[in-house]
Amino acid sequence: MRVALAYTLMIAATVVIFLLIRALGGTLQAPPPTGLTPFGSAAGGQKVDIVLHVLVALAVVIITARVLGAVFKHLGQPILHLLTRERLLGMGQGAEGEQTAS
Repeated sequence: MRVALAYTLMIAATVVIFLLIRALGGTLQAPPPTGLTPFGSAAGGQKVDIVLHVLVALAVVIITARVLGAVFKHLGQPILHLLTRERLLGMGQGAEGEQTAS
């Protein structure tokens, strides 16, 4: 019952905050344009290669995930067990249903 009440309060707070932001944001106006620089142009007038930036960012994310996966595999620690509150804080039951130390 307490969990349902907590979720209901979180959803209600989210709706209230959204409506407040929407009400305050509706009164804002964009500043007048300051120049005729086209969108996506660099300051020096050279075209920025957006596709290259996206590919580099994607490669960094994939490499980071692979490295962290290998580290956690080497340590013998599944990532989900490390990130869940029950395993991290030692409270409640684990994913397999066994009682963890408290």
